Amino acid sequence: MRLRKARIGFAQAPSPTGPQRVPIFAQRLSISRCMSRRLIAFATLLLALALPAHAEQQQKAPATPRGTVTVLTDGIAEPNGGATRAINELAKEISNIRVLPIAGHGAVANVRDLLRLKGVDFAVLNSDVFPFLEQTRQYPNAQKQIRYVTHIYSQKVYLLTRKEFKTIDDLRGRKLAVPSRGAGSHTTAMTLFNLLGIDVVLHSGVDLDDFKVESFDGILLLGDELARARLSAQARRDLQVMPIGLAPPLRATYRPAVIEPQELPGVAVAENTETVAVSTLLAVYNWTSAQPRYADVSGFSTRLFAALPRLRQNASSVWRQADINAQIGGWSRYGAVQLARGLSKEQLAQLALAERPQATLPPVGDAPMGAVATPKITVLAMGRAPLAEPQLPAGGLIPELLRSSLSMARPGGGRSEIELRWATAAPVKSLLSDDTIDISLPWDGADCERPNDLVQASAVLCDNALYSDPILEVVVGLFTRADSKFTFATDESILGKSICISGDQDVSPLNGQGRDWISQKRVAAVRKPTLLDCASAVQTQEADAFVASDLEGRYVLDRLGLSRDFRMLERPLAIRGVHVVAAREHVQSSELISAVNRGLKQLKETDAYAAIVRTHLMRLWNGNASAP
Repeated sequence: MRLRKARIGFAQAPSPTGPQRVPIFAQRLSISRCMSRRLIAFATLLLALALPAHAEQQQKAPATPRGTVTVLTDGIAEPNGGATRAINELAKEISNIRVLPIAGHGAVANVRDLLRLKGVDFAVLNSDVFPFLEQTRQYPNAQKQIRYVTHIYSQKVYLLTRKEFKTIDDLRGRKLAVPSRGAGSHTTAMTLFNLLGIDVVLHSGVDLDDFKVESFDGILLLGDELARARLSAQARRDLQVMPIGLAPPLRATYRPAVIEPQELPGVAVAENTETVAVSTLLAVYNWTSAQPRYADVSGFSTRLFAALPRLRQNASSVWRQADINAQIGGWSRYGAVQLARGLSKEQLAQLALAERPQATLPPVGDAPMGAVATPKITVLAMGRAPLAEPQLPAGGLIPELLRSSLSMARPGGGRSEIELRWATAAPVKSLLSDDTIDISLPWDGADCERPNDLVQASAVLCDNALYSDPILEVVVGLFTRADSKFTFATDESILGKSICISGDQDVSPLNGQGRDWISQKRVAAVRKPTLLDCASAVQTQEADAFVASDLEGRYVLDRLGLSRDFRMLERPLAIRGVHVVAAREHVQSSELISAVNRGLKQLKETDAYAAIVRTHLMRLWNGNASAP
């Protein structure tokens, strides 16, 4: 593994307004990837990005149809976290108003989108986000423009350290691991240690399945993360629970809580060990009665409490932990909230009773994170040569890499059994509606932050599917005629050209990275149904070049016998990941994608990954003079 350092403390913190100073050192753990992905899922027909100057000080423009409200969850940062489950439960129970959950990154990203995105009414936020924003000097007016509707549940903070440390102050200057990136435990760790004035070195995104105590001095987790952490028996023996008392600097932000030994099997913990808890809230943009969104937002806020008695009848409902009377330090309640409307005194008394946070470290010997109970995995595959094709050995390169990754992820090893079902067109509806399908491939990574650049299939997947890490990364470039004088030495050299894009491709390579070539009409986009049609358009000079990955472009030209008539311009447009996806509604979607990612990581650490890629490419280009 490589550590990519970003020193914060008296260092730089991520901020849309530029580098800021934060009194903590932070390091991010990166697991050999060529490109980082930021996937924020939008309800694309409802949301349009609006980033005016000083947006926080201006009235946010409405963009949501009447009778509908939208709620940002933390579905990307924590796909199966309590917040996502709570909003999904609520969406099914609220009547008369349609509730659209939107998967978000949580923390600062949700604050940004709640303030600036048209059509976003509510967001799930943790109660310590305002102190974090103050520390990092981001969105200074957020506290004035965001209110809370209700407490949803609380998460205890679990600080596990090596046994040599006696107090939390002994961690000054020490290395701590947190499993999340930019949300959850990462935000809480930075906020908590900043408030206490203790400088630590944070490593975010650490995989706790393979946690080595000798590499770190401790771990900080929240309740949602604790339930998914699989620590080895040795790691548990080497760790203890460090008490976190409710010191004066913490009282305005956190609640007191205690940790019992049964919550952390195998870890040394005394009875009633003190810690703190962070509240997870349903937050709302502070619409006023003079604004058009107020009626729907206030109506939803009232109906929410009327729906809670029905929701809490389910013994597993997250809403059984909601403290509707909670007064949240540093937060103001939304003025339209009316707890008593539509509820009897008995119902209000019932709702005032909140269950305690429930989280337990899984016992040693449980199946590791990412293990899948399904004996056979059904894969819906698109015919997309040479990445996947029924006529190719093993179904092509991507199915073979998937099969090997899943085999690596299986406890005890052994070849994973997958059933390939082939489709000739993008099978989005089948993936989302057929519960016999587990995952689908191959899918290009989608820039979900720019919904206008996406074809319909990508937009639907952004909202309804989980993406794996890139199974393969390919070079995306421009193909032109061999006799063309078109060169792509600089971005300016493409301006005014006609570029063909096949119907199943997003325009992200031409619009992303600040280019906006198509949206600003700096190049002319020629849409054709297939890559073959685009090659024909360039050959007949209807277009100057077509967009394709290195592998697919060369494959199509070779099959057409046009390899010598075309050339790929040397300067690439982008590096694009090829992924497998799982429908969010699939009961094992998180486990399936986790298994793929876990196995893929292990596969890449051996020679097997390169050998599979090499074998398929050699077979593909064997005896072909046009081979790359």
